[in-house]
Amino acid sequence: MKSILEAIQARRSINYFDPRRTIPQADLEKILDLAALAPSAYNSQPWEVYTVVTPEMKSKLRAACYNQAKIEEASAVFVIAGDLEGADKNSLQVSADMVRLGYFNDDHADKFRKAMSAGNGERGTTARAKFTTINVSLFAMNLMLAAQGIGYETHPMGGFDEEAVRKVLDMPAEQTAIIIVTIGFLRPDTTLLPRVYRRPAAEFNKFL
Repeated sequence: MKSILEAIQARRSINYFDPRRTIPQADLEKILDLAALAPSAYNSQPWEVYTVVTPEMKSKLRAACYNQAKIEEASAVFVIAGDLEGADKNSLQVSADMVRLGYFNDDHADKFRKAMSAGNGERGTTARAKFTTINVSLFAMNLMLAAQGIGYETHPMGGFDEEAVRKVLDMPAEQTAIIIVTIGFLRPDTTLLPRVYRRPAAEFNKFL
């Protein structure tokens, strides 16, 4: 088990996975539970995940991902979707638990739910899409660090045909595929080159 600093420093985007090795379902579930500790606006948690592990589904998904081999070679593939209705769906359970834990009383819970719905943006707007994408991205980064922390390699992917992915997974209309993360083990005949240049904070940051 790596520390969070070790996981951040060790994480790389792996293109070549060992197709002979699998990850126990218990570890995949653990990674998802850890990922779900990511922050989200109003604790709205507007994400849904499709964890693809069978050869048949990987093959179909590969075709929707421009035939990238790592889809089939990885031990598993997380398709992380944003639920554009997620904030509204989750507001009752979230607010009820906040009442139970003493954050506020029942009278304030209704105001909280209304604020969550308003903060989510109007249906069909760029604001709602942005709200969902930001929160799902936080979840995805948490997922990759959790995976690295317990010994697995990952690769985040934006290169896919979103409509084709939706059809393969039979996703409902309110969901949209935001990012795909492959997970597994580095292929043993692969040697990673040193990490490519990363801009130092002094180059991109301004203290004001």
